[in-house]
Amino acid sequence: MTLNGIRLHAEDALTRLQESITETDTVDRLKVAVRDRMVQLRDVVEGHIEITEVFEAQRDSFYNDLDQIARYSPDREGDPVWEEILDYRGALRVETQRVLDLVFDGKRDEARLLLNERVESELADGLADRLHRARAILENERYEKVSELDRSSVILMMQVVVVFALAGGLIVVGILLTRRWLIVPINRLREATVRFSEGALDHRIELPRGDELGQLGEALNEMAGSLSIAQGEVLRSEAKYRALFENLRDAVVICDADGRVVEYNDGDTDLLGDTDLSGDAGGSRVGRLLLDAWPGWREAEVDWVASIAQVLDSGKRLRIVDLELVTEASIIGSDVQSSEKKEAVVDLVVYRVSYDTEYYAAIVFRDVTTRLHMQKRLRRAETMEVAGTLAGGLAHDFNNLLTSAIGSMSLLSEDLRSAKQHDLIQTASRACWQAASLSRRLLDFAMGGQGKPQVLKLNEAVEHVLQSLDESVFSGISVQTEYDGDVQVKVDRDQLVQIILNLVRNACDAMSDGGVLTIRTDLVDASNPDEKGPLQPYAILTVEDTGHGMSAKVKERVFQPFFTTKTRALHRGRGLGLSTVYASAKTAGGFILLDSQEGVGTTFRVHLPVGAGSVEHIQTPTYTPPTEQGEGTILLVDDEPMIIKTCTAALRKWGYTVLVADSISAAAREFDDAQDTIDLALIDINLPDGSGTILAQDLVALNPRIRIVFATGYAEADIPEEIASNVFGMLSKPFGLDELADILSAALATHVSES
Repeated sequence: MTLNGIRLHAEDALTRLQESITETDTVDRLKVAVRDRMVQLRDVVEGHIEITEVFEAQRDSFYNDLDQIARYSPDREGDPVWEEILDYRGALRVETQRVLDLVFDGKRDEARLLLNERVESELADGLADRLHRARAILENERYEKVSELDRSSVILMMQVVVVFALAGGLIVVGILLTRRWLIVPINRLREATVRFSEGALDHRIELPRGDELGQLGEALNEMAGSLSIAQGEVLRSEAKYRALFENLRDAVVICDADGRVVEYNDGDTDLLGDTDLSGDAGGSRVGRLLLDAWPGWREAEVDWVASIAQVLDSGKRLRIVDLELVTEASIIGSDVQSSEKKEAVVDLVVYRVSYDTEYYAAIVFRDVTTRLHMQKRLRRAETMEVAGTLAGGLAHDFNNLLTSAIGSMSLLSEDLRSAKQHDLIQTASRACWQAASLSRRLLDFAMGGQGKPQVLKLNEAVEHVLQSLDESVFSGISVQTEYDGDVQVKVDRDQLVQIILNLVRNACDAMSDGGVLTIRTDLVDASNPDEKGPLQPYAILTVEDTGHGMSAKVKERVFQPFFTTKTRALHRGRGLGLSTVYASAKTAGGFILLDSQEGVGTTFRVHLPVGAGSVEHIQTPTYTPPTEQGEGTILLVDDEPMIIKTCTAALRKWGYTVLVADSISAAAREFDDAQDTIDLALIDINLPDGSGTILAQDLVALNPRIRIVFATGYAEADIPEEIASNVFGMLSKPFGLDELADILSAALATHVSES
């Protein structure tokens, strides 16, 4: 073989080596692309992404690359892997399109089943396996091409030796020329071949000649450059996927078939508890059995060994949602080794991955603790919204009933002569006003309001509540009060009354067999634990009982709406008492501390903001009949029969002429018949056929001098500007007859100017 033949042979080997490198790179990309295509397809099936032009372009490029790699070398023989790649390519394209068609038809469950059982487990895994075999073939071919180049150098060396033997007579004369033009270049070629095989692809051969050796050196330099580029692409690809692995949002653990940790990364989750002060973060876990590396996982409801074996055998994904996981984080220092536990809720996915020719199990953990907390908060908000709607409706109806009851008892008290009967009426009246306080609190809860903070005496409020309760409430219970000076708080009056009332009743219910109820007031400097703010002065209301106490689980839920431990069969407890206390204290700017032990008793310490300035006193309204008879005609519009009956009786007793209507249409008829004689309209805001403000606008349009007084069982309504000068007040139900008499007297005594 001549030197020129050797050169041609080397160039041919180099060309095939470059083709092999290109094919190997393409196979590597396709192996990654198979996984990416499956991830994209699953995202489409699950509805996370839509099919776009980019998606379709990536799909077509993927199948074109598969077709290209399978047809690179049609003359290869000995392994059917290239035809199998084409077969899997065709089947994968058909089955993938079937999955997309099912998604388009809205059959996501069928698409998901086809994806799991056919596309991923059979076709994608089968294609990945064939690509893996193809890469091994290409690696062998590349090694053979490098060997051929080396053999070409050896053959060339041997021919030089033959030439040297035949030209022995010219050795002395041509030794310098031979060394300079032949031996040195050949040694450089051989040295370069060795260095290339050792991975020094940045090395270059310096042969500034145009003969066969120079051309061979240039060919080897080009080969090294191509190999260097290919190696750089491989390293960049590896770095890219390493960066993706190390910056995943989720935690990943990769195990072998024996359940030993091969590699892991905590992502952004801190689920794997990898805290190592020795500087070798995580190194102690690699090579260990999974449950030895994370012993806390033994408590999870998962058979880890069986799950890994199932995934490795079947190739199918295993999914587990809302798994409670306990991670024990090792803290390793130079002198001490300790650990701490972290509890979390995770979604788990286990699937099979391949490294070289081995299969491994990848376990992906996604921390869903925050999501579950948000779901609980959403459910609680929805519960509170429903409770608010219910409370608003109940309060409205309750206010109508209380208005009638309070008015009727006020009228009845005028005709009583017996002091005992009068006291009973006053007791019933106080109970009604106590119920009115609860009704206003329900309305405030329904509207999400903050109430009307007032400066109140805490001790006076406690005594007011204790005196309003029936003696039977304290049967077998000794009540002790310990007041600290003149403690003042700034809080809505009704909210404060409900705080005291609910805590006292809750304490009495906890002492069904009797006991001691202690109520204390005090002033302290404290920090709100919910806000973690600075120390500031608070007034403390302490309610302590010697009842049955609470368990840890009950204490966690005691302030939740509708949670109760009381027996519903006995009509005791609906779970709103302590939730009302909690909401009232928080609304006022305070907080509650709870201390309870089963069999010992319970102590609530309600911290409320300290008040300063003018003090409002908590008193039960009393009825005093008007001293003068009224004059004029009043149109009473309300849809509650009991309110109509009570108010009509009172107004007529006071000397007024009363016209009655229970709707807007009925009021319009009454007004048409007697509009010139009607002096004032007492109108409920909420009527069955519309708003009372609309009725008032119509009445004022017909009689600009008519006076208007509104009544409402809800929050105060907005008054239209065009009738503002005719409106003389707003009565909030329940209202007393004193309040009704005063506002009517003032309104009828005032002149309305015509605009």
